[in-house]
Amino acid sequence: MKEIVSITVAAVYLLLLITAASAAESDFVLGIYGNANMDQTIDESDIVYVEEIISGARESTDLADANYDGNVNELDLDQIKKIIAGTEENLTIVDSYKRVATIKKPVRRIVSISIYNNEALRMFGELDKVVAIEDSTKKKDVFFPQGAEMPSIGGYPPNPEAIFKYQPDLLLGATSWTKELYDKLPGNTSVVGLDFTSKTPYSFAEETTKLGYILNRRDEAKDYLENFQYKYIDAITAKTARLSDEEKPRVYV
Repeated sequence: MKEIVSITVAAVYLLLLITAASAAESDFVLGIYGNANMDQTIDESDIVYVEEIISGARESTDLADANYDGNVNELDLDQIKKIIAGTEENLTIVDSYKRVATIKKPVRRIVSISIYNNEALRMFGELDKVVAIEDSTKKKDVFFPQGAEMPSIGGYPPNPEAIFKYQPDLLLGATSWTKELYDKLPGNTSVVGLDFTSKTPYSFAEETTKLGYILNRRDEAKDYLENFQYKYIDAITAKTARLSDEEKPRVYV
């Protein structure tokens, strides 16, 4: 339970501020190539959708090119099947900086440079893959005691040489950090920006789901969202749905 609750620091603001928003999962599109029908998951319906694109029955969508080679064809069907099975060698996503990033899988070594990403990794039970963090997390020794023994890459701005020293497969951080590093790390290091903040009501849910795909922790992501985030958003929505704008309290966070 402590691990589940720990990811919610940023989400608390979201839960307090949402009033009339629905908790339906249809409020975000999962930004992973292979999500051909542009919903919240990659499943058999995406296989059918790509088959219909190939046959000419449907127009192609932005995420239909599952293997990101510039064409929608049978190779994309193979990639989608691998994603569903969790056996894909590469996964191409749109990160929170709206940048396309291809991650080599499985991910074994992570440099994580955001406290919010570290919370997510802790919730997923993946801290054993983290080979280095940034100074700000190390200073939060009560909230994040696991960071005390982890090597640090220093503070902001992030140092590419310090990061490269740890030979990560994946550099994971908020977009304010990762945008400084997209062109400064070698091609064998995937750089992904995920903010885990409530820029929109469901950006947090999409990022949690996306990281679940990257780490093959989809079930854990779904369990967290259904049994914590959506649960409390539904509770808030139920209590506020009939209130007029004048009846809703104004909140400054």
